[in-house]
Amino acid sequence: MQKSKQRSNNPRVLQTFGLSVRKHTARERRHFFGVNCHQAMAAEAFAPTDEEILEQQEAIKQAEIESHPRVSSAVPTSELFGAHEENPTFLRKLKSLAKTHSHVRRTRPDGSCFYRAFLAGLAEYFIAHHVNSPAATGSAGAAGASTGSGEAQALYTALLSSVESSCEKLLDLGHSEYTVPDFKDAMVDFLLALPAWSHDALMSFLNTDDATWVIYYTRLLASLYICSNPEEFTPVVLGLHPECAAKDDILKAYVSAHVEPATVEADQPAVAALVAQTGVRLEIAYLDSRGAAQQGAAAAAGSGNGPVSCGGPDKSDTPTFHQFSPPSAASGRPHFSLLYRPGHYDIVYAAGSAPPDAGSSTVGSAAASS
Repeated sequence: MQKSKQRSNNPRVLQTFGLSVRKHTARERRHFFGVNCHQAMAAEAFAPTDEEILEQQEAIKQAEIESHPRVSSAVPTSELFGAHEENPTFLRKLKSLAKTHSHVRRTRPDGSCFYRAFLAGLAEYFIAHHVNSPAATGSAGAAGASTGSGEAQALYTALLSSVESSCEKLLDLGHSEYTVPDFKDAMVDFLLALPAWSHDALMSFLNTDDATWVIYYTRLLASLYICSNPEEFTPVVLGLHPECAAKDDILKAYVSAHVEPATVEADQPAVAALVAQTGVRLEIAYLDSRGAAQQGAAAAAGSGNGPVSCGGPDKSDTPTFHQFSPPSAASGRPHFSLLYRPGHYDIVYAAGSAPPDAGSSTVGSAAASS
């Protein structure tokens, strides 16, 4: 049997191959095999898990979101150009928009941007038209004093009444009696406070945690209208979210997943529902990468109920304007306008109707540092 080869310990052989013949001391062996081993074990013990990595990524994302004010001061629309310099389609459309809408108010991109922008735009409309609370309206009428403009006052009074009655309807649909009344009360208190507020007071409130309660109730108002009108919304929901067809209650499944969660962006049915529930006439300037023919076809397919996304090359230099109004509303100019860029809503102001804080950076800087 052939003997197995053994490594030579002969110093001359080792030197021939350039290998060291010096033996490591016990101290050196402890260093290389003991200390390094413990370091490796310690490094492995402190290595982050997949869950910890995801949590860290989510924390970084949340910090980025919170670096934006909830609602900023109004700034010239041209300030949006820089964010889209590498996107010729958006840049052309923004420049076109700036010719007709001079200012924009940014909102925090946290999933509630539509509801926050809607609430802010509506509140600005009420304050600008000097609406009065129902009690004050009665007193003013008796004394011959002036009240808010007729249309604005009627919309304000109707909305206040609708919110008051909405709580019982939500409870009938199965919402919690321990939380919904508190959200409703926050919404009523907000509406009753508007007649006495200045524009600055409104902006300050919208950048506080208290505003979160009111913003969330706008989600519940949209949810209420959707669930109360199944014939209108079931076909639309099934078209956008066919997975809801497997649920016992299609609309409840939809609002539970796509309307009521606090960080879920509003889609077409939610936008249409909130408009109908509040009685508001809303305009949305929609920026995307479609051509004019595709934009018209998508608007027709959506029956004017919100932005409908479809791909394709862009051949248009102007944004598409979608008009929303309740089924029974009289025709007229929109009460306020929003700007939609894929995944985000801001408030936009027509030229000649800039808000009082246009050009001021006080609100945005203060909110971002809080």
